[in-house]
Amino acid sequence: ARRTRIMIFGAGPAALVVGNTLRSADPNADIVGYVAGPNEREPAVPSHEILELDDTLPRMAHRLGVDEIVVALTERRSGSMPLRQLLDCKVSGTKVYDLNTHFEKTLGQIRIDFLSASWLIFGDGFNQGAWRTGVKRVFDILSATVLCVLSAPLMLVAALCIKLESAGPLLYRQDRVGQNGRSFTIAKFRSMRTDAEKDGTPRWASANDDRITRVGHIIRRLRIDELPQLFNVLRGDMSLVGPRPERRRHRVLDHPAGRRRVTRPRPRQRPPHRRLQPRGRPR
Repeated sequence: ARRTRIMIFGAGPAALVVGNTLRSADPNADIVGYVAGPNEREPAVPSHEILELDDTLPRMAHRLGVDEIVVALTERRSGSMPLRQLLDCKVSGTKVYDLNTHFEKTLGQIRIDFLSASWLIFGDGFNQGAWRTGVKRVFDILSATVLCVLSAPLMLVAALCIKLESAGPLLYRQDRVGQNGRSFTIAKFRSMRTDAEKDGTPRWASANDDRITRVGHIIRRLRIDELPQLFNVLRGDMSLVGPRPERRRHRVLDHPAGRRRVTRPRPRQRPPHRRLQPRGRPR
């Protein structure tokens, strides 16, 4: 099968990352070369791979049989983007992708170090649609139900251990911020002393926090304390996939935009692949 011929517009660090990504993740990609931008004085890519722009970009792309152009300029100040020429390339049938779209298409991920506000504003990733929202909700209900049944014995053992170790409530309840800024109460197995926040001030949990009980250390490490959140998923407060729900106080304190940081999608329960990672968070 014919390989996709790709030209990378840019020769700086961003272009180098794109080239390395294509070579390692897409065996069907054939990198034609790099075209240095007007403001890129010190190329980061190998000099023998840099193409001399001796013609207009559309004609050069046509002559080299380019199928795709990835715009990977590290510097995008005035005059660095030949918008008209890139538009002519697209009109003539050559696909043109920006840096962030390339990473999303190739790796299924978004590189924060190259993320631009304009890409978020004009992208369609926030458009869920009724069909997608409905399917996602059905998936949440079915998955949470199955997980509740399978984890019921584990939750019972955890509950007994918590009650045997220390007096106090079995569950720890906390207000969190959900979809569209709506507050809801989250439930977790209690892993700290009952006076962990006796002064009423929320505190982030530290690595060797003396407020954590012996049972708490185990259930936090294995993420067993998160299992009651499955009932939040069933109620529709949370989703299995989505942004992490934070306490309103921490959202306001941790971000200059305050409450505007609250995101539209429904927050999610902690994903399985993070269960054995260390954490620091409010309890």
